[in-house]
Amino acid sequence: MAYLAVIFVLAVAGIAVLWSQQRRERAHLETVDGFKSSLELLSIQTNVQPERTRGAAARRISTAPGRRPPPLDPERRAAAKRRLEARRRSRSRAAL
Repeated sequence: MAYLAVIFVLAVAGIAVLWSQQRRERAHLETVDGFKSSLELLSIQTNVQPERTRGAAARRISTAPGRRPPPLDPERRAAAKRRLEARRRSRSRAAL
């Protein structure tokens, strides 16, 4: 019976601590400055974007909507096809 009372007291104390911590956090966020600073911290972390290299992907993005990029010359097209086939072969081997 004593063990049950001790467990009950510890549970009530834990719930009280969590409740008071939640009230403090909510009071901090309800202030304009606290809320604004929290939003700024979130926006700084999410706006980080990796550096892009100037390559074929960048050229595709720079074309106007509805326009296709210029066609590849035959050697580059053949090299691209070989790379695609090699990638497909490696993926099919990895899947087995």
